[in-house]
Amino acid sequence: MSKKTLLQIVQDTLNDIDGDEVNSIDDTTESTQVAFIVRSTFEAMMTNRDWPHTKQLVQLVSSRDR
Repeated sequence: MSKKTLLQIVQDTLNDIDGDEVNSIDDTTESTQVAFIVRSTFEAMMTNRDWPHTKQLVQLVSSRDR
């Protein structure tokens, strides 16, 4: 399953609640409100849980030929 963009999540939500169709988050007040709710929910999920993947250091490997 591919990751959805914020716009896609807003469009899906508006579709589910019979809201207006939008092409941009700023198209309607309702779409802006949905985007705000999605963002704040995501931020709350990330800060309120102890996610293992946020604690691991990642080793970067140079793609440059040596």
